[in-house]
This record gives sequence, structure tokens and C-alpha cells, in this order.
Amino acid sequence: TALVRKDAPFIEELTLALGPHVEGPQVEEPSDFVLRGRQALIFGAKRKSSIVKFVGREHTAAKPEALQRPFVESCRREVEFFRSLTGKPVDGDGDGNGNRPAALAELFPRVSATLATPVSSDCRDEAFALVMEDLYVAGYAQPPSLSEATAASALEALSALHAHFWADPAVLGGDRGSFWALERRPQEELDAVAAQERWAGVVSAFAAECRDLPLTLGRDLALAARELDAVVSSTAVTMIHGDAKPANLFSKTDGLVKLIDMQWCGKGNPFSDVAYLLCTSLDASLLKSGITTATEQEDDADAELVFARLIAHYERSLIARLNLKSEAARLEFSRRLHASLDVCFLDYVRIVVLSLWKTASPASMQANSLKQGFSMVNRSARHLEWISRRAARCLARLRPLPSHLLAPPHKTLFLIRHAEAAHNRCFADATAAAADERAAPPEASHRHNELKAVWPYPRTKVL
Repeated sequence: TALVRKDAPFIEELTLALGPHVEGPQVEEPSDFVLRGRQALIFGAKRKSSIVKFVGREHTAAKPEALQRPFVESCRREVEFFRSLTGKPVDGDGDGNGNRPAALAELFPRVSATLATPVSSDCRDEAFALVMEDLYVAGYAQPPSLSEATAASALEALSALHAHFWADPAVLGGDRGSFWALERRPQEELDAVAAQERWAGVVSAFAAECRDLPLTLGRDLALAARELDAVVSSTAVTMIHGDAKPANLFSKTDGLVKLIDMQWCGKGNPFSDVAYLLCTSLDASLLKSGITTATEQEDDADAELVFARLIAHYERSLIARLNLKSEAARLEFSRRLHASLDVCFLDYVRIVVLSLWKTASPASMQANSLKQGFSMVNRSARHLEWISRRAARCLARLRPLPSHLLAPPHKTLFLIRHAEAAHNRCFADATAAAADERAAPPEASHRHNELKAVWPYPRTKVL
């Protein structure tokens, strides 16, 4: 027996979609085994089971008013994504990058029905439902945090998504991905004075659990937010998932990973997904803190090694899927891609510091560790320590002047200027390499054309 809410606006369609899972039009109140998420109710069936994700008025009304419309738009975006996915042929020549549509569908659970009410002037009246396969029955699990091996598998799944939609004109002409894009956030979050006051409270609250926390991180990220967002927006090159955390990943012991919850998908820089996954997902044991006599850099060394290994793993997976042939093209593509990592990392940490952590305390993290759906940024003091210290190091690398010489607001476009400088260094290296290859001009020309085909930015915009 499948359980369906009595007030579902499309109860008949849901009952029909569930088909053999429902014996007659049985409609019951949710029982104890129904899971209540922050954005949807998940309903199970006792026999051959399906999962129904339902979003209705009560879920939208629970959001702050400023976030209700973006939330409803995200639900409609997810329905549209799965409709387009199920409409793709399962056979064919693929997209030219070695990615057949069938391979894309394998990244997600099978979805048998996508339901949505019409757009309404009152977004709270809109409702959505997806009927999908039960991945638990198929042997998948949802760990609250990821080992390095499982994180690597998740990054491979993301690289498959990114490669499939790489430079897709339909994607690049659409909405941005991620819930932390500035256009979706309340502007009061960027009040530098208020942000710094909240961050000072966090530093004080975690004084016993964390050390060497950057004292001005709240102010610094609030002041840099618009520039960070502008750089990430201008380097959108593919579709990103936008919410790739453990609660939205299913994994098997053999390394297979499935993605769910495409509400925040859209165009973006692929490192936005990568930075978000690694911040929200890595098990705290991988970060190995607690060396009280070590410097900050020594204390974070293990975490940075894990981070670097996983970044390299993602880049290798993406480059292989994009089918770059020559070693020189692969190297130059990796340099261009990697140059945006710090900016994407900071762009995500901005929402963590200015919003998710604004009322954080050791007690709240302890309570969250016992709840379903919370990512590691809200469950682990070690994550707060490492992420905030890494953010400060990234800001220091991106600034052209020492922080004490930067009068607020920060120097206009300092991040973009840094990006151009990093890009110019990459091209200087590439030019030197090309000079060594003049004896074989056809190969060098092939490398240039190959790189141009997958990286659409002109020289002045490459990060």
C-alpha cells in the first residue's frame, strides 16, 4: 500500500502513476515510517516500492517569504529536468563527447511520473510530485558523510553530468544553478557590519572547539560577495547539480553513485559542485585535527592533501569524458579549469558563513548530528575550523594587496584581475611550450583547435 496525502492537488494522477503499488484508491495519513524532509515528504510502499516526492503548500509556506518564489521555481525546474531526461532516447550516437543519453539517465533513479500544477500568482498554491524507483531496495544507501573513495565516486558522477552538458547552448541560455547564487539570496546577507557581528559570535561560541579562526571572515566575505558571484556567473560552462551533498547522493559498495534532488540544477562553473560536495560531505576523520602544538598550516595538512587528491581525481575524470586527445591540450585545459577553484570555493563558503553558520554553536551541531538531512558543515566543528581557515587562505591568495591595505569596499574587480593574471601566466607557459613544438606545427594546431572546441571563453574571460 502506498501512502498518498489526502490534500495532494493531483491525487488521481498520483494514484494512477503508482499503478500496481496501490490496491484501490487507498489514501491514509502519513505513518511513522514516512520520512519528513525539509523540502518534501517521502512516501514508501511495503511491497514493490516507489518513492513519491511531494511538495505542497505547507512546505512553501514554511520558508521565509523572500525565499518562497525561488523555492517553488526550483521545484518546477526539477520536474522539467526529469521530464526532459525521460524524454531522451535511450539509444543513439550521443552528444559528440562520448556521452550517450542512456549514460546520463544512469546517474539518476528511474522516474515514472512527473507532476506539477500550473504557475500561480500565489506560489504557495503550486505543488509538485515525482514518482521514482526506491533506491534502498536496489541496494543503495545514504551515508551521512563520505569516505574518500565514495567522494571520488560522487565526483565521477558529477563529472559525467558536467561533461554531458558541457557548453550546451540550451543550458548556457537558461537559469543559473545553485541555491546560493546572489540573485536568489536576501540582500541583507551582504551587510558587512551585521555579517561581522554574527561571525564574531560564532568565533566566540567555538573558542573551545576550534583555534586560529579568522577573525574578520564575515566582513571579508560580505564585501567580496558580489565580485565572487560575478566571476562564477561569467564562467558558467555547463549544467551543475547545485545541491550535491550526502542527503542527495545514493551510493553502493561497488562505487556506483546515483544523484537525486535536481531542484537547484542550472548553468554554472563545475567547480561550484565540486567545492560544495567536498565542504558538505567529507567525513570529519579525513580532516584529522587536534594537533595542539602544530601551526594552522600543519594542522590542516591532512585535509588539504585529501582535498587536492579529490580535485585531481575530478579533473582527470572530466578531461577523460571530454575526450581531449593530446597531453598538451589536457594540461592547458586543467590549468584553465583549476584557476577558478578558489573563487568557487569562496563563493560557496560565503553562504555558509553569512547564513548557515549565523546561529551555529557546538550544541546546535551536536543536535544536527542526530538528524537526517543535515550536511557536515552543520554537523562538525572540525569542518567549521578547516573551511573557515581555508577560506581565509584563499582570500589572501586572491587579493592583490595585503588585507590591511584594502579599505572597504575591496578594490573593484580585484578577483577578476587576479583571474586574468593567473590566466596570462597559463598562456605564457603555453606559449613557451608551443615554441618548443615548432618543429611539429600540425600537432600544435590540432591541440589549439581541440582546446577551443571544449573551452568557449575568449582569452580575456578565462579563469
